[in-house]
Amino acid sequence: MDYFFKEAQEKIAEFAASHPGLTVDAELPMVQGVTNRVLFGKAGEIPVVFKYFCETARKIQEEKALTSLSRSRYIPRLLLFNSDRIMVMTRFPGQTLWESRKDLDQNVLKGYFNQIGSALSELADLARPIERFSLKKDTPGVKFDVPYFWKSPLPDFFDSLIDACLAELTKFKINDPVLMKSVWAMAERRSDFLNRKTYLHPDDIHENNLIVEDGFLRGIIDLEMSRAGNDIYLLCAAFNSKSLHDPFLRDAFREGWESQRGSKIDEETMELIRIFLPFQIWIRFGWYFNSDDPPEWMIEDRKITVRQLKETLQFAENLF
Repeated sequence: MDYFFKEAQEKIAEFAASHPGLTVDAELPMVQGVTNRVLFGKAGEIPVVFKYFCETARKIQEEKALTSLSRSRYIPRLLLFNSDRIMVMTRFPGQTLWESRKDLDQNVLKGYFNQIGSALSELADLARPIERFSLKKDTPGVKFDVPYFWKSPLPDFFDSLIDACLAELTKFKINDPVLMKSVWAMAERRSDFLNRKTYLHPDDIHENNLIVEDGFLRGIIDLEMSRAGNDIYLLCAAFNSKSLHDPFLRDAFREGWESQRGSKIDEETMELIRIFLPFQIWIRFGWYFNSDDPPEWMIEDRKITVRQLKETLQFAENLF
């Protein structure tokens, strides 16, 4: 039994009952997150999603992202209610792309990924910029965890990630020249990576977080793992999704991005994407290997992460 879901149902029902105009639907979402649970409902006549978080910090982070990206038509609108763990946002019509995929032919699927590329390009243009300041480091070393992922300015996060990955490759005797070369390649292009518009953007870009209907992309959801990044980070996060390992869909995505931009992805950007494609996975490496008392699942996932790094680096060679 999903006790977290049961708790979410009870808390959301109490919350809706205490706010006139809010109602909870009987229809249940087919897809649930790991760190949250969602229910459908209405605010008056407006279809909404109730999202119940496992902790307040995750709710706060998603609120920041929804606010920062609110100029995009593909981002849900946040409805302001006072709650530590319940968020209410507008619901897009349609289903997740993952739910819809089995009934789609290749041309419709291509159209969706073309729109996804265009939507992310538009989001990058509309996102409110964040200053590229750096925190003063008063103590050596960083606890490379989720709060640090959320809160650290991009320059600090970048430097801490490089330091952590180099230290952990040595500490755990992972003597792989390909992995070491990848970290040093990112370090060498530090200024090129950081000297771009910095903004809050989604990190989990996959089919469960994309809402589609009748041939149209309707929305991008689940922004609690957003963090400050830039166009290189955003494109790498997209290209890392399993869907874009299909060259047919990858080309459609790229065409959509470039069409919205009004220009082709240039050679310099392509080179940076090849270098930083494993950036997301190095983040996971930095977190999993830097933990002092890792749970059993994290120890097992360390092996998976090393394998994914190698696979991603190989994929990067033939990305364009």
